[in-house]
Amino acid sequence: MPVNERPREKAVRYGFDTLSDAELIAIIISSGVSGISAIDLSNQLLCHFGGLYKTINKSHTDFLSFKGIKHATAAKLCAIFEIAKRYNSKRIEEIENYGGVNSLTLYQKYVNSLAELDQEVLVVVVINIKKKITCERIVSRGTSNGTEISIRDILKLVLNNNGKSFYILHNHPSGQQYPSSEDIEFTRSLSQSAVNVGVKFVDHIIVTSKGYYSFQTNDVKEETNKNIY
Repeated sequence: MPVNERPREKAVRYGFDTLSDAELIAIIISSGVSGISAIDLSNQLLCHFGGLYKTINKSHTDFLSFKGIKHATAAKLCAIFEIAKRYNSKRIEEIENYGGVNSLTLYQKYVNSLAELDQEVLVVVVINIKKKITCERIVSRGTSNGTEISIRDILKLVLNNNGKSFYILHNHPSGQQYPSSEDIEFTRSLSQSAVNVGVKFVDHIIVTSKGYYSFQTNDVKEETNKNIY
């Protein structure tokens, strides 16, 4: 590869924002092995995992399965990707501090940690009277097909953390963005139970790598619960 076309030199000359995903990763990998360049390795990673987004969420062990990537390089990849995820989380926290919490900011905050899991996880986010988050907690872990969730436990968590309102988020390992019949029924039951104890159930958000589904936006609730959202 001509010197001026090598990722490091190209970045210095034209700016890091001009590099492709593979070129950026190649800078971290630094060097390849016999017959395989750093760019080749980068492209192998991206193709195998399905793009940058999914690559960012892979583990140290996942990277070690590639010829030419040893412990030190795998650690560098994990470290830089963790920095990126923490930066995104802090950015969302700043938005929440100044603009309040909403379904979009919660999706952006949780997509990296939830979207690629192979089991369903349900998170409760509790909001106080000042519209600040007082508690964020995983309340259930399930299988690839679903999870057992206690409405009583969710509402107890909200009330015990000075909750005026709350959101719930859960992922679909299948990547299906739309709710199942069980999701809809659970949301309706939780809506009614929240009314009964005097807290506001703001939204149920289904998280996938391709986007999210908002029960609030799609108005999935019983007619008798018109004011719950």
